[in-house]
Amino acid sequence: MAPITFLVRAWTILLLSIFCLGAHAVAYPEGAKGHRPEKTHHQPLPIPTHAPRRWVHPGVYVHQSQLDYVSHKVAKGAQPWANAFDSMLKYNYSSPTRTAQPYKVVQCGPTSTPNIGCYQEREDSMAAYMNALAYSVTKKKPYAEKAIHYMDSWSGTIEGHNNSNAPLQAAWSAANWVRAGEIMRYSRGGWTKKGIKAFENMLRRAYLPIIVDGDVKNNGNWDLVMMEASIGAAVFLEDRAIYEASMSKFAGRVPAYIYLTSDGSLPVPGRGIGTTKDEIVKYWFNQATFPISGITQETCRDFAHVSYGISSMAHVAETSRIQGEDLWKTELGTRVGAALELHSSFGTGDREIPEWLCNGTIGRSLDPVLETPYNALANRMHKRMPSTKKLILKQRPAEIGEPNPLFIGGHVLRETGQDAFNINEANARNSESNRKKACVLVGSAILQLPIWGFAMNYGVFQEYYSSNWTLQGSQDVTGIIGTTSNGVMYLSMPFLFALFTKRWAHRRREAALCGAVLTCVSFLLSSFSTHVWHLVATQGVMAAIGCALIYSPTTLSLGEWFNTSNRAVAYGVVLSCKNIVGSACPFLLRALLDSYGSSLTLRVWTAIAAGTSIPAIFLIPTPLSSRIPLGPHRTRGIPWQFLKHRTFYVYSVAIILQACGYGIPQTYLSTYAHDITQLSQTSATLLLTLFNIPGIIASSFFGYLSDNKRFPLSATTVTAICGVCSALSAFLLWGLTSQGSMVLLVVFSITFGFFAGGYSATWGGVINEMEFEAAQRNEAIDSGMLYGLLNGARGVGYVSGGLASVPLLKAGSEKLVGSFGFGTVYGPLIIFTGISSLFGGWGLVWKWKKLLI
Repeated sequence: MAPITFLVRAWTILLLSIFCLGAHAVAYPEGAKGHRPEKTHHQPLPIPTHAPRRWVHPGVYVHQSQLDYVSHKVAKGAQPWANAFDSMLKYNYSSPTRTAQPYKVVQCGPTSTPNIGCYQEREDSMAAYMNALAYSVTKKKPYAEKAIHYMDSWSGTIEGHNNSNAPLQAAWSAANWVRAGEIMRYSRGGWTKKGIKAFENMLRRAYLPIIVDGDVKNNGNWDLVMMEASIGAAVFLEDRAIYEASMSKFAGRVPAYIYLTSDGSLPVPGRGIGTTKDEIVKYWFNQATFPISGITQETCRDFAHVSYGISSMAHVAETSRIQGEDLWKTELGTRVGAALELHSSFGTGDREIPEWLCNGTIGRSLDPVLETPYNALANRMHKRMPSTKKLILKQRPAEIGEPNPLFIGGHVLRETGQDAFNINEANARNSESNRKKACVLVGSAILQLPIWGFAMNYGVFQEYYSSNWTLQGSQDVTGIIGTTSNGVMYLSMPFLFALFTKRWAHRRREAALCGAVLTCVSFLLSSFSTHVWHLVATQGVMAAIGCALIYSPTTLSLGEWFNTSNRAVAYGVVLSCKNIVGSACPFLLRALLDSYGSSLTLRVWTAIAAGTSIPAIFLIPTPLSSRIPLGPHRTRGIPWQFLKHRTFYVYSVAIILQACGYGIPQTYLSTYAHDITQLSQTSATLLLTLFNIPGIIASSFFGYLSDNKRFPLSATTVTAICGVCSALSAFLLWGLTSQGSMVLLVVFSITFGFFAGGYSATWGGVINEMEFEAAQRNEAIDSGMLYGLLNGARGVGYVSGGLASVPLLKAGSEKLVGSFGFGTVYGPLIIFTGISSLFGGWGLVWKWKKLLI
């Protein structure tokens, strides 16, 4: 068969395969219910309601690293922290002469009429919180004693609340009490066990009974602040049942309070509210049309009450983030962002109020509660919020609300923590952050050379050893070094990712430097090898462990420096650099081996690894949030619930099987080209380069297929495209090559390198799918740990493929049977590669089975 005719037919089969797999996506656009992660691009993730696996303390609205950061800045007199702290102290709440005024029963009617202890309770709870903050910043005992004084006085007196506004009053006060209590309980302020126990009893006796069930009759801000207080109390009490019940009610109230156009023509009905159009419109203050996102249930009442609702959402989101679940990445962030921009645009005068909205009139403006949500959405998640930014600048300096505080005080000081304090400060820090991100990206790109340069191009050494064998031991053993190196690296990643995600996160740079030293020492020792097992130990094991120690902590930091909006781009750039390394290094290593031999080449490689890895590691600082070690009371476990579900194992098995076959051409393609097709060493080296070059494009291409909004494909479909097309290229191109047939080997290198090399880029879609399923099951999931486990699965595949390659090579016919690659000694390896690649896409079969059941 003429080579050109064969190529046309082979490519026709490949294109038909892609078409068929694409047809599956069209035929099943929705897939199995709950298993289409691309929905996350059109519909925001639901709010998870599970309790944390381990409680983090202090963990209500503020966390220890924020408090430590502010204390450090204030002690140095740094601005704007020092001024913000001085501004807080000017209020009477932190006065040393002020004393508590507890009531046995607090009675509050509409607008606090009657007012029997209403103002006193709210002010004293705010005073407790302000003094607790002051103590955490200054470590001065008088502030601690004052905070404890307020809490002990009320916990020893109050028995309950009465009158129509009792639930709202109790929630406003409890929200501040639990923040103060969390700070003081986990500090050295001297709060006694007896006082803490009395405080716990107060929460269970005087507050939770009246707020824990929420509110279904009044406006949404009631239910939201009641759930805020209940969730905070649940954290203080470490009560999982209260936390989950309250978070469940909160998750239902958020979409019923802020409208998105994706909700339909009408807002989501709230608990206790009718579902007819007339009932919903009446509850939304007669707002009947909803053409844009961001309208709230109380927009047509007044913007001040909108502020209360948004403030409670922000407080719960921050508490949940401290406890390990970032609600800003769910529908809460989408809804709050839309509401802030809409209402802020009216507050700044940027937009005229249309006639269709509240009959063209609104009451009052947003209160100064924008700092926390703006910081989360604009500064941490880099969302554009120009109207909110403008209104924040207009409102500053914000006041706490003396003499009638509710529960929204302390935003300004709180936002002076590790998060941005004001717009100017945020802009300066964002500029600095952008420079650091650029350094992180450059450093991560450079590290691909010492990490992957040897493992991806071991085939050059393999081919050199086959014709220049000088060591003791069986030459066949060298075939497992490349796959063992890859396998050890990937197998160690789950453990290293788990270690450096949380517990040793502040030791990432030191670990990476240790890895660089181990890598360099390993390659240096391998240059003195006299027996084949020396190569296996130094190149296959020791150097691989060192490279994994570099890769794991630096990759975790890369992911943390880039948020979800551009993390995929950062990973794509780094993955492309990895493939550039795989494309360029074969010629470098081939030239060094031909000129200087293996021993000197390995010493030169040692110098290259040291000269690139150590400077690059210093370009990747660990994010501040991870540099602060967690104390014994603030540990947070890794959620493992995803191990109970089938999806993880389906994809893990697919990754293992695909990796079994992927490592074979990397190791044996150059040797095959030289021994079987009689190509020159230069041509054989070129094949390895052509094998790696397509991965530069493939990583972005398959990431796009998993992530695009126009023609969304499920993770199973994209992995199947990679697996099936890789298998076809192995069977039809590599398997049918003949002596001197360089054209087919070139086409195989490019085709297999493209489809198999892009397989790992589909993991983003896999993780998205598992995150979506976890949210639907109301379970936590750690994407960093999940990514480490998927790497571990790939390591199992690499090791298994390497171990299987030696007996498969021996099983091949030493005499040429026919004129194709199948009939050579490499025939079993070619068949093994094709079958393994095919099973890399077996998730599609599993999904079809689910659809048919």
